[in-house]
Amino acid sequence: MPFKVPIDGLVITADTAAEALELVKLNKKRSLAEQAVAVLSAANGAARAPRELELRGLPPVVADPDRQKRSVRAVKFVRRLLDSAPASSEEIATVFEARSPKALGTYLASVNKALEAHHIDPEDVYSNPRGADGARVWTAGPMAREALHALESEISLNS
Repeated sequence: MPFKVPIDGLVITADTAAEALELVKLNKKRSLAEQAVAVLSAANGAARAPRELELRGLPPVVADPDRQKRSVRAVKFVRRLLDSAPASSEEIATVFEARSPKALGTYLASVNKALEAHHIDPEDVYSNPRGADGARVWTAGPMAREALHALESEISLNS
């Protein structure tokens, strides 16, 4: 009996429950197609190609109406970090049009959620240590460019 596993808006068909479970636990760093082929190839024997791999663009199981908005905010934030030298919290607040530090935290929570939807750790995209004067200093991290590319790709697909 085939098992249909929805992952990131795609449906992958697995032959056994074990394959389906393995598909759910896939490594986050590889593309979905690579992961599916690797799991199904291993399950079917290395010499054989997967018998059944269906990748159909279907809507996600649970629609998230705020995902686009979060991605746009995240793009603005990451662009600001990449475009110039380290920024103060006040400069970051202007990106989001936040009126208080608490509001800035709320906006950054949505940025983190957008990054995590792409399996990107926010700590790899930005850092905000305290400076000598105690104020936060915002800088881009090593994965900032990759995160920007992933977020912009999502926005262009949904436009």
